[in-house]
Amino acid sequence: MDYETIIVEKRDNIAVMTFNRPEKGNRMNSKMVNELKHAMETLADEDTVRALIVRGEGEDFCCGWDSVEDMLNKSHLEILRFVEIAGDSERMFLDFPKPTVAAVHGKAVMSGAVMAALADITIMADDAEMGFTAINAGLSCMVALQYLRQIVGDKKALELMITGRIFNGEEAERLGLATRVVSQEKLFDTATEVAEELASKSPLAATFTKWASAAVRDMNVSEATKFLNGHFTLLAASEDGQEALRARVTGDTPKWKNR
Repeated sequence: MDYETIIVEKRDNIAVMTFNRPEKGNRMNSKMVNELKHAMETLADEDTVRALIVRGEGEDFCCGWDSVEDMLNKSHLEILRFVEIAGDSERMFLDFPKPTVAAVHGKAVMSGAVMAALADITIMADDAEMGFTAINAGLSCMVALQYLRQIVGDKKALELMITGRIFNGEEAERLGLATRVVSQEKLFDTATEVAEELASKSPLAATFTKWASAAVRDMNVSEATKFLNGHFTLLAASEDGQEALRARVTGDTPKWKNR
């Protein structure tokens, strides 16, 4: 499939997805969401792809949504459908079964900030900016509260939402919204190095780890322990799990089959 709003490239075991609406600050629209969904479903099914880098073309990572045409003069039901589509787009990287790395430059605001924060690894340029800024336009990024409060805590999440202030990569890293801050010149190279490291791991173990992290988020310690014990057992008993154990005994490099 040929895409108009994104670019997808493959480099060995790594896929690179680029938001490609630079003239719009890489703002999302319905077409872009559909293309993202198709691309990510395709990449999820490709065994040769073991990690995904996400970045933006032009000056910004992603400046949110082109939402006016989707909500102005619309009914409650039409707006709800739009909000659900927007929410699905924000969750794409969280739900993707393989490790994701966001390389964030310029601005990552509103939905762009949510997507950046929900990548497994978020690397920001030292001059990049993030913010949950919808309130500055009279709306709110409230749907993102469910994720943000788990990362930064209830009180800080509310402060970021209700002020809509912009903050830099250093603060994003302190808050846990970014993993690392590097110079703009080193951003993509660093993201590539991290993605290569992630791609070298057992793909099945990486997928299990992502599933487990999401699943235990709302469990108590007892429930989480039982769940994780069961899933670790499934992983260890899998073909790749047994290959990992054999490699530890023999000293050979394991050969992953993703099963």
